[in-house]
Formats: sequence, structure tokens, C-alpha cells
Amino acid sequence: MLVTNLPKYRLFGLVICLVLVTVQGCHYMGGLREAELEARESNVEIKFHGKVFDQNGQAVQGAKVTFEVFSKSEHLISQLLLKGIKNAKISGNTTREVYTGEYGLFSVTDLRGESAKVRDIEKEGYLFKRGKNYYYTRSKAETYKQATPSEPAEFVLWKQGETQALLNREVNMRFKPDEHKKPRLIRLIDFPDNPGYAEQGDFRITAYNQGRGLDENNHVLRRKYDWWVNIEAVNGGLLETNDVWLYEAPESGYQKTLTIEEHHDAPEWRVSDDIKIYFKTHGNYGSAELKIIANSGGNIGVYIDNVLINPGGSRNLEYDKAKKIKIKYQ
Repeated sequence: MLVTNLPKYRLFGLVICLVLVTVQGCHYMGGLREAELEARESNVEIKFHGKVFDQNGQAVQGAKVTFEVFSKSEHLISQLLLKGIKNAKISGNTTREVYTGEYGLFSVTDLRGESAKVRDIEKEGYLFKRGKNYYYTRSKAETYKQATPSEPAEFVLWKQGETQALLNREVNMRFKPDEHKKPRLIRLIDFPDNPGYAEQGDFRITAYNQGRGLDENNHVLRRKYDWWVNIEAVNGGLLETNDVWLYEAPESGYQKTLTIEEHHDAPEWRVSDDIKIYFKTHGNYGSAELKIIANSGGNIGVYIDNVLINPGGSRNLEYDKAKKIKIKYQ
């Protein structure tokens, strides 16, 4: 009754507004339905199986595994209607905690999402190192398929033993183009009571980086380039490793030199590399993580991080900051 009593021009305006709101609402609801469909296609059923063991290959029972899944909401419309737009949660993380069984096995099989990761594994007396290797994503669906009951994803914990008094340091250096192939002497330790050691050092490092270079008009060439880094152990050897933990150096297998290189026609050409090594120098065992970065301008950086050295001649490299040996470096 009230509507029919309105002037015609106001009634017409009201009708137009209702039509516009309805059209906008339809577009809005249609967009939500598309988002729901996209979420259902994006999320996949996760059937993940893992196995936890220590550095000696022994299964770890009773370890708490924190598994995290990121997923998009598959029920956007219902959430918006029930909770309101401001409080609607269209995506988020779901965390699940499970424990390993008798053979160190665990599984997560009742979740959906587009990516997931093992965020942490905890058990008293053991250490867990988080890393990119424990991340699984829909864009690489094979990572889910590899974690099956017959072939579970493997996670290594370090069963803690007696820690040692170790030296710990880092060394960063950069080779400029005019310094290529000139050896650099690296001293990881400066023993106060052994002045001759300072002259010998631990490593001799040479590097080369071709860089992109310039054309006749001084324009940077768009090309791949060769680079390499050569590390020579002084009075010892080097051993590249894939070990998750670097707490026990091997007795043998060391070589005098180690070369990290990349050729311009390599199938998966890259401008950087990360490697882990054990080394032996002057009768002392150690470990380190190396990062090499060869930029297009011809510089090459060599970063030696997380260096641990046992000056007592033992292969035990299990580190305790409270026992760190402090030496004044010159």
C-alpha cells in the first residue's frame, strides 16, 4: 500500500534500484560459486604417509609430528551467509598432530588442501631440522604420491649423544672479475700457539665467473655463462655430502680438491649452488655449508656458513653452544 502511494517517479527509481541490486547480487553470488568451484578443484585429497628414524636407521616411536595443510574454502556462500562478509574465512591452515607408531610410521589421510608440510617433529632427546624438503604442494602432485604406505616420506632425527667443545664460525668472500683465478687462503682457525698454521691455512680457493659480458655497443648480452669455484684442502681433504645432519665426519672418502661448476649449456643451468661438506685439515675434522652465487656482472660470492671444527681430532661434531671454543681471530 505504501509503495503504490509513492509518486510515479519515486516508484520508478525504487524499481530501478531493486533491479540493480538484484543484478549485482546475482553477479556477486555467481562469483562466489566460481570461487567455490575453483577451491574444490584446487584442493586435493591428502593421503600422506611418513616414517621417522634416527641417524643410525633406527625407527623412532612416539615422536609427535605436526602436519599443516593450507586449503581454500569450498563453502564460501554458506560461510558468508552464516558469518557475514567480514568474518568469512575463505582460506587458511589446518594443523594436525599425530604420533609415530612402533616402526616410526605415521599417516594423515582425512584432510583436503592444495599444499602441506611437516612443520615439526618432536621427541625428547632428539633433534629435528626443518627444511624445504618437507614441503608438499598441489603444483607438484608427485610429492603426495611419493608418500604412500609402501614408500613413505622419510624424516631423519638426530639422537643426541655427548656434545663436544667445537669451534664455530663463518667466512664470506667475493671474487671480482679482476681477481679471478687468484688463490685466496682461508684460515678457519688461528691457533695462538701455532704461528706456522696461519701461513698454511685450511683452504685455498680460486674462482671464475664469465658473466654475461657486453656487445660492441656496450649492451649487456642476454646469455648464459660459465662459472666455477675450486676449493683445495691444505694438509687434508674435502667430501661433499647429502647428509641431513653434519654431526659425525666420515673416516675416509676425502679428496684434495672440490670443484663446483656450471657450464652455459647445462640442461638446468643455474647461477648459484648450495652444498654441504665434511673436511679434514691438519688432523682436525669439520663440516660446513657452502653457498656459491655467480652474478651476471662477473662477481662470484663464496659463503662458508655453519663451520664446525673439532680441534681434538675426534670425528664427533655434535655442537653445544655452551661448549663453544673461543679464539681471537686476527
